[in-house]
Amino acid sequence: MRKVFFFMAAVCCGALLAACGGSSSSSESTTDGILGELDEYVQDFYAKSNEVAALGRLYGSDEATFEEGYKLSPGLIETFNKLMEVKDQAVGREMPTVVREGTPMKVIKPMTVMGVQILPENIKHYEPNEHYEKKLQDLEYAALLSKGILYVKLECEVELTEDIRAQKGKYSGVSIYYDHYITSFGLNSADSIISMSQERSSVRYDEAMKAGTRVKLSISVQDKNHRPYDKAPKEEYYYDNLINQITKFEIVFDANTSAALSDNGVKGELGLFELQGPVKKCTILNDWGNVVRTFDEQGFWQTHDGKKLSEVYPGGIERDEYGRIIKGLVDTEGNGEEYSYNKFGKVLKYNCHIYDSIEEDVYTYDDNGNLLKKHIEMGGMDAEEPYDETYTNVVTDEKGNWTSRKANGEVQKRKIEYYN
Repeated sequence: MRKVFFFMAAVCCGALLAACGGSSSSSESTTDGILGELDEYVQDFYAKSNEVAALGRLYGSDEATFEEGYKLSPGLIETFNKLMEVKDQAVGREMPTVVREGTPMKVIKPMTVMGVQILPENIKHYEPNEHYEKKLQDLEYAALLSKGILYVKLECEVELTEDIRAQKGKYSGVSIYYDHYITSFGLNSADSIISMSQERSSVRYDEAMKAGTRVKLSISVQDKNHRPYDKAPKEEYYYDNLINQITKFEIVFDANTSAALSDNGVKGELGLFELQGPVKKCTILNDWGNVVRTFDEQGFWQTHDGKKLSEVYPGGIERDEYGRIIKGLVDTEGNGEEYSYNKFGKVLKYNCHIYDSIEEDVYTYDDNGNLLKKHIEMGGMDAEEPYDETYTNVVTDEKGNWTSRKANGEVQKRKIEYYN
């Protein structure tokens, strides 16, 4: 009975341990992930863990179960000890790290492995009981090890490229939440997201952050094990070996940037439409009909094809601290358009969501505020693949506004009228 008790207690308390991101079982060792060549040791440990864990469904049935456990235990303990010996070789390993287009920051130091652990923590504190035989002690220890999963801490450093506005926190219970967090996505070689970590500890989201500020981001990634408790087939005991599937990281921060109203910035809302200077009216010239927008002398958008903005957005308009539109709703159901600005007062991102019609445009500028390209992603049932719109043969007027250009080879033209 004593043997049954120890094995049952150790194996059957192996609760499912959750991991960040998706799950994808893997049994092939890889060398281009977070652990590199150490993944071979992890795969060996996981495989032998499964063999021992699978015996848990047969606990107490007969002596043969324990004999099998006695035979498997030394192998699992040996592979665990090997993994413990080499795990710190991964410390310092750097992973390719990028920021998503439109994110106002750049990478100073890529994601770097800071530490590797096996969870749960009580694995490290196992103490053999000298009052019963060694093979039973090994079996109890192996049952404990069979619950183990890998846990890796990583850290990177980024620098903000634009001023970031403070966010107003929202209380929920005893915690404060913000609309936008810095998020790190772990991607595999096919660019699929398999992990996600939000930076909540080292960043003060309730304070404004200046361009040039450097921030250290700390994240963790862990694997997941599956331990059914019924008489499931042995194949159902498996690990989602996520960690070494991650080959690179992408950092995203959908922050509200602060575009100061200064001499080298664009006035009002002209920057939403690639305009600058004392613009009174801008007409987009199309074969199927023109689009006309008018502006006041402060650069604020007044009409669209003769309609006031209150008519264009009858569901309401939201503005930032400079009075610029950041959201316009076409109805009371939340359908509409959103705008954000960069440090030059020019459009950084445009979102449109009107029923099944979804579009997000991200604008990329050079250091002098000149538009380099626009990245377009569509949504909905018939959405096309994301693409970039680039510009050639650009003709500008004396105010520096383009009047003719080619966008991916197609000619675009517009006519601009100015205040005197």
